[in-house]
Amino acid sequence: DAEHSTPRAELSAVTPAAHSSGMSSASYMPTRAVVVPMYRRPLFPATSAPIVIQDPDFVDFLTELKRPGNVPYVGLFLLREGETELTDVRQLHEVGTLASIDAVVAHV
Repeated sequence: DAEHSTPRAELSAVTPAAHSSGMSSASYMPTRAVVVPMYRRPLFPATSAPIVIQDPDFVDFLTELKRPGNVPYVGLFLLREGETELTDVRQLHEVGTLASIDAVVAHV
């Protein structure tokens, strides 16, 4: 029921190569990025996809990253097969995708 629903956000992630500002993707390389585990499928470069985040604190954090002056990037890494919850960084594949946060839309 609605009273017990978990707050969620839909995160549209666009990889730097998909930006249409005319700048090279190298111009978008941050020195740090927050790691976001992907549970079902990876996001490949030059693509866009909505990503559902159910942790309300993380939704707030991503919203803060979108504020002017912050660098709105995350590193998306697929969780290894057989893993269902991230408890250690070694559960992630070594190669991921750097993605910019296009929008954070809260859903309740």
